[in-house]
Order: sequence, then C-alpha cells, then structure tokens
Amino acid sequence: MDKYRYTQEDFAILDSYRTISQSLGNYLGENAELILYSFEDKQHSIIHIVNGHLSNKK
Repeated sequence: MDKYRYTQEDFAILDSYRTISQSLGNYLGENAELILYSFEDKQHSIIHIVNGHLSNKK
C-alpha cells in the first residue's frame, strides 16, 4: 500500500505539528533541522522543513 487516505482530522493534526515544529526550530536555533513527514504519499513524504538550509532539502 503506497498511499493512505488521510481524514480531515489527520490533516488538522499535521497542521498543528507544522506550527509546533516551526516553534521548536525557532527555539533550538539555526543549527537544528526539523523535518515533518506524512505517510499519505510515500513518494513525497516530507511536508515541512525547518532550517532546511542545513541539508539543502526543500
């Protein structure tokens, strides 16, 4: 199974994680990279990156 259909609740939770990861990245500083993954589509699993300049991920 390569794709999982997320519910509206799943998307709401992921959206809250974006806010948390951004805040955590601000707290930890520019030398900490945080990556938020979603398993809805395994081919495009990264959905949010904080301080991506460290690994050049986009």
